[in-house]
Amino acid sequence: GTTAYQWTSPNWQAKAMGLAGNLYAVFGTANDKVVASGDQNNRMYRFGTMWANDNNTPNFGSTQTGMWGTGMNFFSVSSAGGDCLVITDAAVNKVSCGTSGSLETVWGADTSNVFAAGYETNTGIVSKYNGTMWKKETIPAVGKLWSVWAAGSKDVWVGGENATLLRYDGKNWTQHTAVGIGGTETIKDIW
Repeated sequence: GTTAYQWTSPNWQAKAMGLAGNLYAVFGTANDKVVASGDQNNRMYRFGTMWANDNNTPNFGSTQTGMWGTGMNFFSVSSAGGDCLVITDAAVNKVSCGTSGSLETVWGADTSNVFAAGYETNTGIVSKYNGTMWKKETIPAVGKLWSVWAAGSKDVWVGGENATLLRYDGKNWTQHTAVGIGGTETIKDIW
């Protein structure tokens, strides 16, 4: 939808002014450091005291579906075409995600260990940003991946269809069994 909500104790407040189109991802590192993305004109929106269209957003032809950030840096991934954005206060830069597949989610441990998960033709993929560029990771053969979470650069978890769980230890990706989750379940979020 086109409305974002902010918790201002004791209530949620609608913050729709300045927003348009469908929003799919939002992430903030402070009250005035919030970024949202979606499909409307393929633009990023920033929140200071109100939402504003970021006119510095480069043109890209895909919906931005995932958002993560730390400090003044944000990372956005796309649902098609391999476009990723690296966002700072000074600029919004479009970079290759290291894949032509669909990346659905992104999370990181720090600005040199950012992970995105998704799929290429129904096969799971993970791409990692090392502080300079995105690179597709070598992972076990699995179906579509929908979630990622990192406790640190050596403790990253990815989840997906058919109860898929992958863990990164800083060097290798290994598949794990999700105890208590049915084998046909899709892990859409992980924490």
